[in-house]
Amino acid sequence: MVYDIIKEKLREENEDREWGDGIKLTQFIAENKDELLEAYSCLMFAQKCAYNAEAKCHDINATFTTMDHKWMALCARTSTEGFYVGVRGNIEDLSEPKIFFTPKAEKFVKEVRHVEP
Repeated sequence: MVYDIIKEKLREENEDREWGDGIKLTQFIAENKDELLEAYSCLMFAQKCAYNAEAKCHDINATFTTMDHKWMALCARTSTEGFYVGVRGNIEDLSEPKIFFTPKAEKFVKEVRHVEP
């Protein structure tokens, strides 16, 4: 949503320029920071919330992906097996619980606890 506003304004800025002579996104943002912030402030509260929730969801997923890699590396390095569950906030946060298993821990959960991970 905010990115769409920036893209549209950048497109307008570059429409009369030759291909390859356009202003780059980072330069455009630096030069038009105040105008972009004003455009953002004009968004309705619901639009801001939707954008922020989407950004938060992306950040959460990226963080858990990193945690998964670190968890698997730790288990391999220490010859341990295990799992962890990560949860955050409530349903409005758009972040479902994240569960990470090593192979033996997943087998344990399935066979002993009778839970399908």
